[in-house]
Amino acid sequence: MTRRASLLIFTAMTTIAVSSMSANDCELLAEYKVPHKTFIINEKLSCPTNIFLNAAPIIAAEAEKQLTPEAKADHQAAGRLAYKLFGDAFAKNKPDVSVKDFKIPGKDGKHEIPVRFYEGKDKGKFILFTHGGGWTRGNLETHDTLCRKLCEATGASLLAVDYRLAPENPHPAGLEDAEDAYNYLLNEHGKDAKIYISGDSGGGNIASSLTIKLIRDGKRIPDGAILFYPALDLRIPEKTTDPYATGYLLTRDSTNAYIHNYIGDDYEKANSPLVSPLLASPEELAKFPKAIIVNAECDPLTAEGKAFVEKLTAAGVSVNHKVVPLAPFTFLLSISIYSLRLMKP
Repeated sequence: MTRRASLLIFTAMTTIAVSSMSANDCELLAEYKVPHKTFIINEKLSCPTNIFLNAAPIIAAEAEKQLTPEAKADHQAAGRLAYKLFGDAFAKNKPDVSVKDFKIPGKDGKHEIPVRFYEGKDKGKFILFTHGGGWTRGNLETHDTLCRKLCEATGASLLAVDYRLAPENPHPAGLEDAEDAYNYLLNEHGKDAKIYISGDSGGGNIASSLTIKLIRDGKRIPDGAILFYPALDLRIPEKTTDPYATGYLLTRDSTNAYIHNYIGDDYEKANSPLVSPLLASPEELAKFPKAIIVNAECDPLTAEGKAFVEKLTAAGVSVNHKVVPLAPFTFLLSISIYSLRLMKP
């Protein structure tokens, strides 16, 4: 495989307009159980995005019904169930990929890390994937469809990591588990294998932070990075003027809560590039591997993504950046209602 071909090219398109509700739109509403009577159309957005945004409160209400009275008092339990149901609602048309679940030892010798291995057609390429969920939610099941799609589209085998979640296991627990999984791939598949690193949202943060850590430690860095709307700057601003900070699933307030879960009360931790990769030095960024960074237009994390792309480019790193028009944060959990294509050049 050539150096140029070792990068993946991502193209995502929303294909259904919202200027009027067509018969196809109504079929989508029925398929994803979004009541037509309560459907609120934002004509600036695509129909898939409108479905995604309208489905969120319905799924949250369903999660509330399924919780026991004891669980309702547990904010994390409620959020994790809602996140799971959200993924389940859009988990359609899963590619038929051979998978195997197992555990690898944590380097502390005190815990094991659940992982899922997706077998790709190209035996020489591997992707390490760390899921999103604000470092607080998500697991191997919530991102199973996305991992299958990545495996099928790229031909690479993929190792998904069920890293320890905050707030029970704050930073650096998740980062350490990701590093253990990365070392597992290196040890099991040899120095000649191509190993890429990938993740979405909080998982994109862990993937980026791990890369910076490997650079600092003088270890082998990944051959490429594939980051989907990654969180790259965990410093909490006093105020925000981002037009998408409210009303598009991920709000500034919820982001702040996730950050608190991840790093606790010591907000000085956010100044470390191992927490906020955007703050890595130019010398460190110059060693960052070639990257694909995908952002969504209607997402407060996009500004961080653009800033990171600018810094990587200034440091001489090859970056393929795509901002998906009219898409909201975490839209890849609903790839069954988006036309998604991952292609090799």
